[in-house]
Amino acid sequence: AALIGTDQNYRGFPMSPPRTNANKALPYPLWPGNQGGRVLCGQTNKSVSLKFVTSASPLSVIRSSGMTANVICYRGKSAIREVGKTFGFDADVLGKLSKINSHYEIFKGDELNKRLKEAGFDPAANKRLQHFADLYQRILDFPRHLGQHSGGMVISMGQLDGMVPLEPASMPDRSIIQWDKDDCEALKIVKIDLLGLGMMAVLRDTIELIKENHGVEMGLYKIPHDDEKVYEALQTGDTVGMFQVESRAQIAFLPKAKPANFYDIVVQVAIIRPGPIVGNMLHAYIKRRQGIEPVTYPHPSLEPVLKRTMGVPLFQEQLLKMAMDIADFTGSEAEELRRAMGFKRPDRKMEKIGQNLREGMTRNNIPPDVQEQIVAYTKAFANYGFPESHAFSFALLAYASAYFIVHYRAEFMAAMFNNYPLGFYSAATLVKDAQRHGLHFRAMDINKSQYDFTVEEGDVRVGLKFVRGLREEVGRKIVSECGLPARPSANLRAGSDGYTSIADLIDRVPEINKKEIRALSIAGALNFDNTIHRRHALWESELAIQPKGELFEAVSGVVVDPLLPASEKPSFSANRAAEPQDSPIRNPQPAFLQRMEGLELIDADLRKTGISIGKHPMAFIRNELDQKGVLSSHESRYLKKGQVVSVAGAVIIRQRPMTAKNVVFITLEDETGHSNFVVMPDTFEKYRSVINTSDFLLIRGIFEERGMIKAIHFEHVSELRTEVVSHNFR
Repeated sequence: AALIGTDQNYRGFPMSPPRTNANKALPYPLWPGNQGGRVLCGQTNKSVSLKFVTSASPLSVIRSSGMTANVICYRGKSAIREVGKTFGFDADVLGKLSKINSHYEIFKGDELNKRLKEAGFDPAANKRLQHFADLYQRILDFPRHLGQHSGGMVISMGQLDGMVPLEPASMPDRSIIQWDKDDCEALKIVKIDLLGLGMMAVLRDTIELIKENHGVEMGLYKIPHDDEKVYEALQTGDTVGMFQVESRAQIAFLPKAKPANFYDIVVQVAIIRPGPIVGNMLHAYIKRRQGIEPVTYPHPSLEPVLKRTMGVPLFQEQLLKMAMDIADFTGSEAEELRRAMGFKRPDRKMEKIGQNLREGMTRNNIPPDVQEQIVAYTKAFANYGFPESHAFSFALLAYASAYFIVHYRAEFMAAMFNNYPLGFYSAATLVKDAQRHGLHFRAMDINKSQYDFTVEEGDVRVGLKFVRGLREEVGRKIVSECGLPARPSANLRAGSDGYTSIADLIDRVPEINKKEIRALSIAGALNFDNTIHRRHALWESELAIQPKGELFEAVSGVVVDPLLPASEKPSFSANRAAEPQDSPIRNPQPAFLQRMEGLELIDADLRKTGISIGKHPMAFIRNELDQKGVLSSHESRYLKKGQVVSVAGAVIIRQRPMTAKNVVFITLEDETGHSNFVVMPDTFEKYRSVINTSDFLLIRGIFEERGMIKAIHFEHVSELRTEVVSHNFR
């Protein structure tokens, strides 16, 4: 195999020429496309298995394959942290510096110095900071290390290491090519993308759970194709958790588009993309769909291509067909156009294609204004337009997810959490949305919970897998030692041998460590039918996990220091009187340990599991907000345009799309639902620090149309201090 140097600047190219196969030279060492071969992909969870079939052989064994590498480059936060370490900054300083860059912007030059000063670091007064800022800016976008491409794979008929340098992947029996996709393209190596979709695993698991809990044989092609409740949910934008149609942009567009058949969903999947948005195709399509403007075509010859999308090009295939019909593009030229429409392609690649389009249209006597419109469409799609073939496949998954979430919400949500992370929203937001739709969740309990989420009598039982810091092998050992069956079912508890105490758990699962016991205690998994509370469980776990010294003695199940004066020793008489006499588990609770209540309990849930099945944090201050005239998200939907209102909630989305001209979109969540805000660039600059660092916000704004509020003032909600996960992106 060829060897590579350690310097990342070589980008993985071999230092010696590639060798041929030991048996014979391979003029086509990789799978040649003219042999009629095809790749069959079968997905098991997130892993991919392959079979290779050619026309020459019914089933040939793949002799060599490898995943394509991905060059990971320095971005804002990683560059700040690594340069800061070089200059010896401590962890606190690095934490403050890393917050300068948000998830959707990176600062350089004078803007960087301004942000540093706002954060309490003045480069003008500190030479060390000046050198830090200079080096930070210089390494931005430099290669940091080689990672693994999410789905790119090269398959060889011979020994792949005779063509490219390989290295072992972290997963057993996998190899990584030390070149990225651009290197492979430059050397004309065929790369096949095999991208696994988490939603496919969700649908598979949902189908299995439906069969177990309802006895119904379900499948993607057995779902009714014209279900009224599905289209009602889509038309009202009630799509949280549904595949591809759950983003805030989709939720805003769905009530206008009102999809009524499957092809409408195909369009819906494809239209909220950078290409159609930049090309103003989104607004043109919705106006024509609503009957506000007539359906027209850039040129009469394009009607057959654009008729199904009301005269507006929405798919890559339409752009390619337009180029071939109206500008006489050859197949190879159309392929070049398709490649240029890939995501994050540089604009200069479109300039030559645009010129070729104009020349071809001129030869066909196409008017100049039509030429410019066609070229504008093509340039817009350089920002990424969706293929219609993909849109059909995605629409099927979108409809299936909508059907299951409407008719089998418990099974679908259990499958979602078992395959998390995926989708647009945090797990906590998914739980609250499901609860608002009537789904009941049962608390985590080591005597009742599987490692995965399960369905019990129509409710979802929280699984141990969401306990942060709990190793999967330990979690599954806890379940197996409890006597639970390996496969979830509706009758999990029959004949099980539950744990009687924390000491019993440690005795039967000796692999468990201190951090895991503490995490289970705080997460509420060790309450033993509510005979003890979380602080008591934490107290007991600390004592049970370590050997007891000679200076301690056990009193009523609680270890007490014998050197304490009698007046300071805790009394258990009141607790003994309050114990349920018929309880099989007797865990007297010391009086000096206060039970977690209210917001403190919710905070423990969110910090240790990322979800809470109790009240929403905003519910604890609702009375105070009502007195101040602050509206709930539900109340903010029914206002008149121009009304000035205040709304408060947890920040679950911060979005600054590249296509929105620096406008920022924010979504707040409270116990009644979501409220959406648009923040203009000048307002964002004024309140940048509050917006980027606050988990809970009180926003004052002017009500626009369709539930959108134009924000004009921001305040941090100081009464709430708990962890909230926000989806922040550009």
